[in-house]
Amino acid sequence: GLKSEMLLFLVDSKPELSTFFSDEKWLVKLAYLADIFSHLNILNLSLQGPDKNMIYAQDRVNAFVKKLSVWNARVKKEDFENFTLTQEFIGFLSTSYCTSPDTSSLSLLVSSH
Repeated sequence: GLKSEMLLFLVDSKPELSTFFSDEKWLVKLAYLADIFSHLNILNLSLQGPDKNMIYAQDRVNAFVKKLSVWNARVKKEDFENFTLTQEFIGFLSTSYCTSPDTSSLSLLVSSH
């Protein structure tokens, strides 16, 4: 898949970076960042357009901030429902290695974000 292709590319061109692609904790954080940026992209796109105004934008941003609070509460319970890639990767690790990965450090990272 894409991960193995990236790993091969990095081994050839930037071997010092290739270690990250075998670090499960780093990959879980990468999945989380991809999820966050996806949510931010959706928010950003919703704020664009000729029919948008400051009141609309403020409402959208306020709603997003409220969502962050809800997501934070869920993540503290290790519920990553709103972070699809993160949840899928954690599931992949659980299935592949028959062990539940330690998500407490990720929960702490999300909570402090």
